[in-house]
Amino acid sequence: SILAAARHPDAVTGLVLIDPSVPGALGDPVDPLVAGMFATYATPVLGARLLARRRIVLTPQQAVQQTLDLCCVDPSLVPADLKAASEALVTERAAVGGLDAAFLAAARSLLKVNAMAPAYWRAMASISAPVLLIHGERDRLVPVRAARRVARRNPWWQLETLPGVGHVPQLEAPEPVAETMLAWLARHPHVTTAAA
Repeated sequence: SILAAARHPDAVTGLVLIDPSVPGALGDPVDPLVAGMFATYATPVLGARLLARRRIVLTPQQAVQQTLDLCCVDPSLVPADLKAASEALVTERAAVGGLDAAFLAAARSLLKVNAMAPAYWRAMASISAPVLLIHGERDRLVPVRAARRVARRNPWWQLETLPGVGHVPQLEAPEPVAETMLAWLARHPHVTTAAA
C-alpha cells in the first residue's frame, strides 16, 4: 500500500495502515520465533519443505491456532466464527497449487523491505495523502518501535498505538480500530468521497 501510494498518488486519497511491514533498525527487538521462521522462509528448499511438512502435520485448526498464537496477544479474543472460516480456508487452499511458492515469495519480499530501507523511507516521505498508522504495542512481527520511528520520520502521519494488542488489532480489538478509523475519516472527509 505504501509503495502503491507513492507510485500512484492520484489514485490514493488516504491511507490506513494496520501494523504494516516497515524497516527495522539495529537495536530493535527481534522475536526469536519470528526471526527463525523468516530465516527458514528465506532459505531455498528449506522454506518449501517447512510449509509442506506443516500442511501434513497440522490440522487446519492447529494451523489457524498457531498463526493466531504468533499474531495475537490474546487469541481467545478472535471470534469463533472467524476462526472457523479461517480453518475452512486452510482446507480449501490445500487443494490449490502454487500457494506455498506464493507465500514464500511474499515472505521474502518482506525481508527486502529492510534491504531497500532507503528507497522505502523515500516512498513513505513522498506520500501526499493523509495517513493513519495503527499499530499494536505488542506486535511480535513488526515491533511498535519501528512504527514509532516511521511516525517520527513522517510527522504529518497520525500514529495510534493500541496497548495489549499484537499484529492484528483488527481481530483483537476491532471496536477501538473501527472507532479510530471513523474519527480519522471524519477529519478527512475527502478520503471517503473518492471515485471508485
